[in-house]
Amino acid sequence: MEGMFPTLPKASGEYKTIFIEPIALSGERIAACAIARLSTGEHKVMQTIPSATLICMYGAQAKAMEGLIRTVINDANAWLDNKLPLSEYQPPFSNTFSSEAYTLNADSVDQVLKASIQNTASLAPVNFEEEEPEVVETRRGSGGLAKRFVAKVKGSVIDLSPNLSKNFNVKIGGMHKYHFIGNGYAANLGAMNPAMPYNSVNEAKRLLWDLAVVDQYDWTIEEQELIIYMPEDDNITYSKKQYEKAKDTLARFEDEADQKSIRLITTSSSFSARDRLIKAA
Repeated sequence: MEGMFPTLPKASGEYKTIFIEPIALSGERIAACAIARLSTGEHKVMQTIPSATLICMYGAQAKAMEGLIRTVINDANAWLDNKLPLSEYQPPFSNTFSSEAYTLNADSVDQVLKASIQNTASLAPVNFEEEEPEVVETRRGSGGLAKRFVAKVKGSVIDLSPNLSKNFNVKIGGMHKYHFIGNGYAANLGAMNPAMPYNSVNEAKRLLWDLAVVDQYDWTIEEQELIIYMPEDDNITYSKKQYEKAKDTLARFEDEADQKSIRLITTSSSFSARDRLIKAA
């Protein structure tokens, strides 16, 4: 009977994949590196996204992204060198994520690494654009950053206080809809996309206008806030020039909000916005 069936591998291994989320809050993730370890302790960590692909996606920021991936690889190697459980490893950056740990039979660490790449390494559809002229940008929208921020804030508020679900998406005066109303407080949520500052502000202006007239329809509203999400300036998705332009644009917009007696809050955290809404309610 020997020889009729393939020989079983003499060792077992485990692997996991590390993903990066290039656009904050998007949920779109790119497999950046694969981690493999045999039961013998032999291990290897490998970058799975080619450098040429990073250049196509990130342009001038490609080196910074590759540096981030290299840091993750070094961190994972140090974890494995210390013989710590692969299942418990988490990458060190906020925009990096880990898959589950999977096991299989294998004769070499390269076999495990190959399985990791074949089974979990993939490129999700992501749209990276160079900074565009204002006229093109206004047709495209703000890349969905505001919608994702609103959804994340709403979800986290309802998770903590389910009774506040009724406070979201309240229509007042027939044509004006507000993201959150409660206890003499009205708030709208927006976002500043550093790659699309013009359209981000245009969207925010519409939200600001709704807040400016809310007290004409509901005299109990005494406090109005416009909460704007702005990615942290260490997010390598955006260039330094884009950040500077976005901050300047937002500063000018803050003056407009002040003139309407509306508080403009800038945050890089959906949880910070969540806490403001819960406190106001």
